[in-house]
Amino acid sequence: MKLCGSFRLNLVALSVLLGIVASYTAFGFSDVLLISTGRRRALWLAGGASSMGFGIWAMHYLGMLAFDIPVPANYSAALAALSLLAAIFASGAALLSVIEQPGSIRHILGGAVLMGIGLSVMHYAGMAAMQMGAISSYDLRVEALSLAFAIAFSAIAIKIAIDIRKLSDNRVLVRAMAASIMGLGIATVHYSGMFAAHLTGSHAPLDFHWGAGISSLSDLGVAAAAALVLAAALISTSIDRYLTHEESLKAGILGELQEANAMRAAIVDSALLAIIATDRNGIIQSVNRAAERMLGYSASELVAKTSLTELHDPAEIEEQAIRLSVQLKYGIPADLEAITTPGGNDKIDEREWTYIRKDGTRIPVRLSVSPLQDESAGDLGFLVIAQDITAQKEAEHSVRHLALHDPLTGLPNRALLEEQIVRSLALAGRHKLQVALAVIDLDRFKHINDTLGRHAGDQILITLARRLSEAVRASDMVVRLGGDEFVILMPGIDHPRQSNEVMQRVLQGLSEAVVYEGQELYVTPSIGISAFPYDGHDLNTLLRKADRAMYKAKSRGRNSIAVFSNELEKEATSLLAMDSALRRAIKRNEFFLVYQPIFNVSTGRISGLEALIRWQQADGSVLLPAGFVPLAEETGLILKIGEWALRTACSQVGLFSRAAGIPLRMAVNISPVQFREATLIDAIREAVDSNDMAPHQLELEVTEGVLLDSSDEAEETITQIRKMGIQVAMDDFGTGYSSLGYLKRFPIDRLKIDRSFVTGMESTQNDLALTEAVIKMGHSVNAKVTAEGVETALQLKYLSKQGCDDAQGFYLAKPMRAEQLVEYLLTGSRRTAYPLAMPAPVAL
Repeated sequence: MKLCGSFRLNLVALSVLLGIVASYTAFGFSDVLLISTGRRRALWLAGGASSMGFGIWAMHYLGMLAFDIPVPANYSAALAALSLLAAIFASGAALLSVIEQPGSIRHILGGAVLMGIGLSVMHYAGMAAMQMGAISSYDLRVEALSLAFAIAFSAIAIKIAIDIRKLSDNRVLVRAMAASIMGLGIATVHYSGMFAAHLTGSHAPLDFHWGAGISSLSDLGVAAAAALVLAAALISTSIDRYLTHEESLKAGILGELQEANAMRAAIVDSALLAIIATDRNGIIQSVNRAAERMLGYSASELVAKTSLTELHDPAEIEEQAIRLSVQLKYGIPADLEAITTPGGNDKIDEREWTYIRKDGTRIPVRLSVSPLQDESAGDLGFLVIAQDITAQKEAEHSVRHLALHDPLTGLPNRALLEEQIVRSLALAGRHKLQVALAVIDLDRFKHINDTLGRHAGDQILITLARRLSEAVRASDMVVRLGGDEFVILMPGIDHPRQSNEVMQRVLQGLSEAVVYEGQELYVTPSIGISAFPYDGHDLNTLLRKADRAMYKAKSRGRNSIAVFSNELEKEATSLLAMDSALRRAIKRNEFFLVYQPIFNVSTGRISGLEALIRWQQADGSVLLPAGFVPLAEETGLILKIGEWALRTACSQVGLFSRAAGIPLRMAVNISPVQFREATLIDAIREAVDSNDMAPHQLELEVTEGVLLDSSDEAEETITQIRKMGIQVAMDDFGTGYSSLGYLKRFPIDRLKIDRSFVTGMESTQNDLALTEAVIKMGHSVNAKVTAEGVETALQLKYLSKQGCDDAQGFYLAKPMRAEQLVEYLLTGSRRTAYPLAMPAPVAL
């Protein structure tokens, strides 16, 4: 007969709750599995599948106990174990589907099918495990429906478990809802399967209540066991989730630290400056790429193998060691102590060193060295930041070279001379040696500049500078002070002849012609020498005295050498006093003019006057021009003196002409310094226009040197003077570089034969011939000729015979002051005939 049973709702509810808890536990295990790896993951998979499977199996068992039938029942242990294994298998399939390739439809369906089959196997194996006095049969349609329910609910559960991980908020609530769906699904599979079973009795009815009592005790045991297992699973997953979370945090922190370290390493490695870390002993521990490029070594060649000091220039290390030993001996400054005490403080030591690269080349670097310190470990070593300052040093060297060298010749300049002479004098003082200083001035170099141009002058200076450098010793220094002035510093002289030998080589080197654009040019030097310790102990003193000796050499006729002496010092002192006296004389009007008459040789009548300057000093003595004019020219005072003389002479022309009864010509000497002055023309014009005289009554006397020193400017100036109607005379003709070419080029009105030739006419045939040649030369260019220094009747006779135009000298008339000259001119017999009778003719 067919047996009918009933369900106890309390156990049904408990079974459903147990299914929901088992599902919730499964979801927790899926989270743990996702963050676990390796062996630990496999253990958690086994544990999770076992816990969930046991929970599902317990739910199934409670569901079976909740169904009361009127026959006693017992269970087969083997089939019960099989149903438990089926539940564990189904749970494992579900967990794997959640953690392996989440989101794949194929894996979701595969896992759902496996889980559904496992649940079905678990259910029907459990039903088969029941041993009771009844025969079981099943409705296949309901069985198929329960299997479909199992697969469908498994797919939904797996999909929900995957999607839960994408949520950031309310994950517990969503998980609880998903667990409820899963638990209800499992219960639906179970109870639908029970509805598919039909029981047919085969024995007499049994005592229902006895069986119910046994059933209740089994319910409580299974429920309690399931609750303990699920509680342990929940607790363990919670603990492991916490531990895993902590490990995840640690892993995250470690990852951040590793990322930060990698970032710092990348920053250091990408730095443009070389960075080197060493231990406390100076052994290199790490280098960046910039250090590798700078040193030429790879990191593997340096790290843990090389001391930082091995990269330094040994000479610099030795120098620093000597310096340190000296400072240690005599007391260490505070800053040095800080640098030499490792770990003493956190100061950064900055200094410049030289590194030796792998290829042996030297590289200047600026090092910043700071200690590496740790609070727990103390001093770890040093951090060295090295900057390649090659470009900076090259720029500094270039700037220093420009500052200390002449841009034209490349020779050292005065600034470098000042540096070098300090060392040379100190060394010579220690070793009882001499230091010679030579000042070289190129004679008449301005004439080359004026004639050929500045470019030619520069090229010649370059050539002469090279010759000077070749003539001196290796230890000597050739310096260009500026213009055409050079200095040679000769240290380590133990005898004066050494400096003389060097200067002789200089004279020989400069005596050779300089070829410029096919033209041979000759430049001669005037050299003055001073010596330490005799003439001075500093550059300025030695220069001043060598300069004084150089001017002495120039006064001797140039192309010569003069050595400073006490006589030159006295002369210099005298000149200094003379300079002061000259300046006072200008202020006090101590100068006056005397006038020497000039006579026409053929008529004997006075034709003109020459104004000659005198200086009446404070003591009453009278000084001739030779005693003060050279100094006045050197100091520039001649400009004021010459202008005064010109104005004064022109102011007297009218008075003297009236006294003589004829218009007299006034000859005034123009200094070379005056002649080169730009204001000369204006001064002449003012002197003529402001006085009672015609322009042709003024005759300006210039020397040959004026024409040679500045030929182009001289020609222009002479042309302007003659355009005003003023005559130009060449004074002391024949003593310099007289030539017919110059007379043709320059529009000269008169030549004045120097007194040295006039005096020599009576004694030497050469002077007589020279005088005659000058007279003929002057007449050939339509210039008048005046002879100076006529002191005898015979000289006058010779000049008359040779056709000389005019003459002046003591034989004819001495220089006179203005008032004396007026009285002289008013005496008619004195102005119309020679003072003495003409001598008898002399055969020439």
